[in-house]
Amino acid sequence: GRSPTKVSSATIIAENSTESDVLATASFALGTKKAENIVENMNNVEGIFLDYENPRNITRTSGVKNLMKKD
Repeated sequence: GRSPTKVSSATIIAENSTESDVLATASFALGTKKAENIVENMNNVEGIFLDYENPRNITRTSGVKNLMKKD
């Protein structure tokens, strides 16, 4: 079959690598909005998604900013 191309990049931050991998892989098929909605409703999981048609369009879940280190 043909690979889905709704997301050009998906980074998932979770408590374990298996959960991160599964969610990142699913994000490519689901698309940015659906993937974001799923991740937003999960505890201790955050995501960063780049749109396929416009990779400069970056979507972050609400908790990503809390993970960024401030100097």
